[in-house]
Amino acid sequence: MSPVDSWLFAEILAFLFACTRATGIIVAAPLSWATAPARVRVVLVLLLGLAGYSQRPAVDPGLARQSTLVPLVTELGIGLAMGFVVRLAIAAAEITGELMAPLMGIGAAQMFDPATHTPENVLAKILRNFAVLLALLVGVHRVLLEGLLASYRVLPIGSSLDPSRAFPSILALSNQALLVGARIALPLLAILFMTQVTLAFIARAAPAMQIFNVGFAVTLSVGGLVLVMIMPDVGHGLLADLSHVGIRIESVLLDLGALP
Repeated sequence: MSPVDSWLFAEILAFLFACTRATGIIVAAPLSWATAPARVRVVLVLLLGLAGYSQRPAVDPGLARQSTLVPLVTELGIGLAMGFVVRLAIAAAEITGELMAPLMGIGAAQMFDPATHTPENVLAKILRNFAVLLALLVGVHRVLLEGLLASYRVLPIGSSLDPSRAFPSILALSNQALLVGARIALPLLAILFMTQVTLAFIARAAPAMQIFNVGFAVTLSVGGLVLVMIMPDVGHGLLADLSHVGIRIESVLLDLGALP
């Protein structure tokens, strides 16, 4: 292979690797593009790959002589790790809904989510869409895309990296998502627990009352009223968690070997 052919092939591989890293972002981050048609997402990946290709340092011509499978997996892993940071921030809202729905009596109402291909309850879907709206309002998509473009400079395309080094940070962020979701849902859970205890005392005092028929309406009404009252606090809690997305992406990149 002539030097010109090696250079051209290395540049083509660099563009392919840049698109692969962008693909991981689009696949993992559940933002506005998650429900877009496949053609739109492909065009977005190509545009991001082209932008990242222009941001990368000079490509080593020796890249054309290396195996392409390992770098492809590495680039995809980098993109998935960055996108998964946003996924976990949105998951806090879903966890809140999954905790609230059973005590409110609507846990059995399941809907199929075409984005994740899994069933979820109605309340979790509403809160997830609310969290995505908040993420777009505060510019999480801009932070994510800025982190993607910066990653092409601090983690050069085709670098020999180990994506598993980001697992400890991802596990810590998973734990953080569970804590945030439980903390946001705690006021409603406490009130519904007291409502259930009150209904139990009523059922004990008046055994003839059909408490199961009455209890569903009571818990649903109380849960809905309390949810409306605490929605500002829910929004503040989700915004506080979303505001740390940029720092978390930077931490993941540092774990992967980026220069500070």
